[in-house]
Amino acid sequence: MSALHYATTWPQIRERLRRYSSGQVDSTKGCRRMRARLCASAAMHGSRASSKKAAARSVFEDHFLSVYGERWRTLRQALLQPNKHVALVNGFAQGDPLHELRTQGEAMEVLIDESHCQVACAVSGNALPPPRIEPASGLRNYYMLDLASVVAALSLDVYPGHKVLDMCAAPGGKALVLARQLFGAGDITGQLVANDRSSDRRARLKAVMSEYLPTNVMVSCSIHGLEAQQWGRHQPERFDRVLLDAPCGSERHVLQHAAAKRRDVMKDEWSPARSKRNASLQVDLLLSGIKSLRPGGRIVYSTCSVSPVENDKVVEKALKRNANMDVVRDCEPLVRLIGAE
Repeated sequence: MSALHYATTWPQIRERLRRYSSGQVDSTKGCRRMRARLCASAAMHGSRASSKKAAARSVFEDHFLSVYGERWRTLRQALLQPNKHVALVNGFAQGDPLHELRTQGEAMEVLIDESHCQVACAVSGNALPPPRIEPASGLRNYYMLDLASVVAALSLDVYPGHKVLDMCAAPGGKALVLARQLFGAGDITGQLVANDRSSDRRARLKAVMSEYLPTNVMVSCSIHGLEAQQWGRHQPERFDRVLLDAPCGSERHVLQHAAAKRRDVMKDEWSPARSKRNASLQVDLLLSGIKSLRPGGRIVYSTCSVSPVENDKVVEKALKRNANMDVVRDCEPLVRLIGAE
């Protein structure tokens, strides 16, 4: 039996080479031949492993280069920029956190300033201090989240009295935006249903809502742990507004994680096949959300993916199965935010 059969894995090969190098095995002619064969096997193994790693690393870049062409280089650089988290002022907390931050020397830029939604960020880009509890209300004064989450929630166009479903609500930032639109004027006849199937994420969601919403508002809110695909069957045509911020490939996170480790994106972190599996789930979720929507209602589908497979293609598939749906092509909150006409 040859030495290659004994050394079938790289750890075994490496151990045998170590033993020969350290003199633990006599350096006879036969042993020298065996060592040469082991070295050849190791070289072949290393070559195959390197080629596999190189191929895996190129999948992510090659895929999005084929999708976006030269635009991918600009988009890639944008995805690598530090996340811009903003402070969502809690209008229920009876405080003025922006004034407090400014008196502490932090220049604040107000990005959205509406009656039921005020959002600001630090001009310096520095991390803000943790939100504090306002003595008068016992509620935290602001919540840190990604600006895109605010835009997604505002795009739902919620009014007092609406029944609203947030299908994948954790950790709770978007639910706070929706709650302020629903109940900020003092009308608590509406209803906010926040759902997340993960028990851990649902616990975080409960904590956030209890820390930021007053008791009289919480009475009109409920938290559920259903599989989001079940809402269409569970409560058909019940909600005026449905927000689906769907689980997705999250390429920005994947890319930033790889960059932090000074390496390329690996195949086990992202692949076209995984993106297709995400899209299959997303279609099911969107169809469920549509079924739970009342006639004349509005559903917002959002992701943090840059893959068309998980965005436009998902919406196209859902529309093919729901001919009575219209697409709202103008997003007023986003237009106001970027100052476009």
